[in-house]
Amino acid sequence: MKEKFIVTIYQKIKLNENIIIFRRAGIVKDVYIDMSDELQEIMFYDNNQKRITLEYMENPYILVSDDAYCYGSPIAMSDLKKLYPNIKTEEELAEKYLNEVSKIVNIGIYNEEKDSLK
Repeated sequence: MKEKFIVTIYQKIKLNENIIIFRRAGIVKDVYIDMSDELQEIMFYDNNQKRITLEYMENPYILVSDDAYCYGSPIAMSDLKKLYPNIKTEEELAEKYLNEVSKIVNIGIYNEEKDSLK
């Protein structure tokens, strides 16, 4: 059986050719991530049942992608439950996750020599 993840959705704000700020736009529960896939894209449906596909923020192509959003901070729901064994509902776990990721600021800097985003 595939593992369900919770992820943070980020809006990509390009400051210049080499720097991106990732502004937190929300979280999504119950997504599947194919860890064997190098790109690790996710797919889910929004509240209007529109299919959304997002790339992982650590994907090497994220800087050149025209997509306005990406995802990051994935954690398996089973791992989140192990981290917080006293929290019983998924809604409370999602709230705890959001509180934890809210403390993180994400800035991407492109390293031309290594052709990677750090």
